[in-house]
Amino acid sequence: MVSKAVLETLGDAVKKFVTVSAVLLCGLVLNGCVYPDPTYNMYAPGGALADKSEGPVILASADDNMLKTMFPVGTGRDRVMQSLGVPKTTSSNSDGTTVQIFSHTFTSYQRKVVQMNMLTVTYDPEGKVKSTALTKTNSTW
Repeated sequence: MVSKAVLETLGDAVKKFVTVSAVLLCGLVLNGCVYPDPTYNMYAPGGALADKSEGPVILASADDNMLKTMFPVGTGRDRVMQSLGVPKTTSSNSDGTTVQIFSHTFTSYQRKVVQMNMLTVTYDPEGKVKSTALTKTNSTW
């Protein structure tokens, strides 16, 4: 026969096993099935906080002289859109002119910077470039 002391010891061992198993199971449920990889770099390309660039790349390093050379007064709207893609916004004025806004935004969480270059193109009633204006902003946090 098994003594009463042996049964109590086995009972205590089973209680500890069940408790440890429950704690591990809760940890697995709360943290997910895959433990975090300590070598994961969230700022690296493809990471959740990687540098992001949005909009026409031409505007990333553009200046007023370059844009005036690329799109001189009289350039057709189709030529501008072929180079810069679809504008962020387009609006028409009562005098027949049209205004399109193109923008490029660069965000870096690692460097804590947001840079935005916004190009405003105004067209005459015939759809030819009347003027261009480049606005640059640089924000940090």
